[in-house]
Amino acid sequence: MGYHYSFEYRFAEFLLRSEGRPITPTKLKLKKVTLEYDQTGAFEVAVTPSSTITGTRPPYSKHFGPIIGSINNALNKVNIESGKFSVPVWGDAPSLRITLKSDSVYPCSFQTAEWTATYSKHAKAT
Repeated sequence: MGYHYSFEYRFAEFLLRSEGRPITPTKLKLKKVTLEYDQTGAFEVAVTPSSTITGTRPPYSKHFGPIIGSINNALNKVNIESGKFSVPVWGDAPSLRITLKSDSVYPCSFQTAEWTATYSKHAKAT
């Protein structure tokens, strides 16, 4: 017995920092985001370019189900896992929205999120 609960977390804008201050102006291109999760059921990662008006990219989903022939399969046992999940992003950091979602009845716990990007610093002529 319990209540239906939907989990959703939206990442803040991705920024480069030096000594606690954002480095501006830069052109930051996100390549991928890697999530580390612990004792987690199914979840999905939605990547949405904010300039998209009509829709989103299909979400990347991580589902945990029984693997046929696995020694870890047991009747009446919930399939929750720990590990890392990488999501290709490929977009301008300021124009991306990345959201974690889970509406599973099983728990979700995210430990860290690492991101890989390239950037170029724009110089101003004076």
